[in-house]
Amino acid sequence: MKLSKFLMYANLPDGSVAIRQTMDGGLMALDVEEVDAFQRGDLTEFDEDEIELMKDQLFIRDDDIDEGKILIHEFEKTWHGGDTFILHLMPTNNCQLGCPYCYEDGICRNSNMNQSVEEQLYPWVHDYIKSRKIKTLRLVWFGGEPLLRAKQIERITPLLADIANRLSVAFETQVVTNGVLLSDQLLKALSAHNLQRLQITLDGPQRVNDRRRFYKNSNRGTFTKIFQNIRMALSGGYIEKVDLRMNIDRANRIYIPELIGFLAEQRLQNQLKLSIGIITGTIPREECGGGANNYFQTFGFSEEEAISAYLEIAAIAKASGFEILDQLAFGPWCIARHPNAWMVGPNGEIYRCLSMVGRDDGILGHLPDVPSNRPNELETINRMHDCLKKECPLVPICGGGCLFENHINGNTCPRNLLTKINQGLIRLNYE
Repeated sequence: MKLSKFLMYANLPDGSVAIRQTMDGGLMALDVEEVDAFQRGDLTEFDEDEIELMKDQLFIRDDDIDEGKILIHEFEKTWHGGDTFILHLMPTNNCQLGCPYCYEDGICRNSNMNQSVEEQLYPWVHDYIKSRKIKTLRLVWFGGEPLLRAKQIERITPLLADIANRLSVAFETQVVTNGVLLSDQLLKALSAHNLQRLQITLDGPQRVNDRRRFYKNSNRGTFTKIFQNIRMALSGGYIEKVDLRMNIDRANRIYIPELIGFLAEQRLQNQLKLSIGIITGTIPREECGGGANNYFQTFGFSEEEAISAYLEIAAIAKASGFEILDQLAFGPWCIARHPNAWMVGPNGEIYRCLSMVGRDDGILGHLPDVPSNRPNELETINRMHDCLKKECPLVPICGGGCLFENHINGNTCPRNLLTKINQGLIRLNYE
């Protein structure tokens, strides 16, 4: 028997050590002396029941098992066997808010999806599903701010649902929105077509959020309206849980605990799924009026600041009764790695990466074609092989890192950030 390649260790407050198997999620704790023996591969220190547990949780493997090959095989199986068509639709790249850190800030051309693009969309979706082994069509409304085109959403959604129904595939909807324009009418229309996810952002208590997420034309804040609409979505039974995104940087970090306290006072622990988003750099586009990258240079975290802030906020959220992640995966298995995931922009342009929307170098093609120059699995597999050679235990939750980060920063490895945040999450979650 041999130890798994994919083991992460975290010291616990009681002096013991927790070990997570990062590929399969197993978790166990050993005292310091046991850990020392375990890391030496000396299993004589453990009784039969403990060894069986280690085998079951894949902390130890047979000598002839190659975990790297298993990981690559699972990725290939997912790639070639993916049966969900994830379609992000961007009916507009306009947004009524002026958030200074927005990675879409600086898009040169503001556009709305017109009738011609709509007419190309329906046969494109139909033919894509029919030509592949698709079992689910997942429609994700995205922007810009998609609800600026609410009528269009209400028109397109049932037509795509009908295509799915005629082809005998499941259909579900999701919305990523700033939340300002949510309405009973729209939520009712979406919930009639299997609304599964609603993501909305608040960046702090009212006085802080309103300095960051405000209307472009008036600088008026948005907190009150957004929170009212979150309440409406929950109380109306349109969705069981709202995904609440909290984007953090040095300008608002110290105020996020106050927001969490407010949400806890509202007894929303079981109705919100909190997500901590670390503001990162983007591609400078100052020639188009964008200043998001300048904002990041001023208020962005260093890596150690990001680790500290993430874990501090996660600890406060858990102490306040909110569920937190067991394990953080940093950009590995996003839609850019999914075999049947595409984003269609307002002009019919097709992207693989959400972070590249509105940028010419991110466009892979246009409707009604399916791009032939799509990233393939070999790119990811080669990156994973490189990481496996370095004997990094994080490959299952990193997959070679974020393709967009690699695009703007070179071959950026998130190993330190992922290690420290995940060690912290182990400590927070271990019972």
